[in-house]
Amino acid sequence: MSWFSKLFGGADKPKTVTEPTQSKPAPAAPPGPAAGTPSGKPVTCPACGHVQREGDWEREMDRRAKAQGMKGFVNLSAPPQCLKCEAALDGSDQKKQEVSGVCDICNQATSTSSGGKVFKNKEMKRATERGFNGMAIGPNAQMLAMVGISKNETYGQWKQKVMLDTTDWLLCPECQKEIRRYT
Repeated sequence: MSWFSKLFGGADKPKTVTEPTQSKPAPAAPPGPAAGTPSGKPVTCPACGHVQREGDWEREMDRRAKAQGMKGFVNLSAPPQCLKCEAALDGSDQKKQEVSGVCDICNQATSTSSGGKVFKNKEMKRATERGFNGMAIGPNAQMLAMVGISKNETYGQWKQKVMLDTTDWLLCPECQKEIRRYT
């Protein structure tokens, strides 16, 4: 989920329509396409293939901001996003960038150039809902066995941690092997 969706609540909010108390003549329509007619050239999302028109994303963000009581949407030089999957329409989030650090499950040093992979937050949540338990693999499993705690006892804690987390996960190749069974 993009930070825009998090900020504006993600889901579309119903519009509140108020009836005017005094009837005013309707303003003349500006020259150009009729109201409600899509304008702008079609843009295809590089991630999901969804086609939308240039300006659709900005109009949607403006509508969401106004529904939240704000004056409107301010673009902070962020690329327009797909209204379906929220990927950047310019492909900037599709570009391979080196990510290095420690595995978010076993704390082993890893990077994308050495076989590590960044799992999106929703991928980790889906795998966890299907039974993946990061506390029951690698060094974590060994530690649990030493203190006599079963893997089943930790699943609830693991699931709670994952469901509350909002970040993506960097996984080493060994932990990727374990999670792939649940994706």
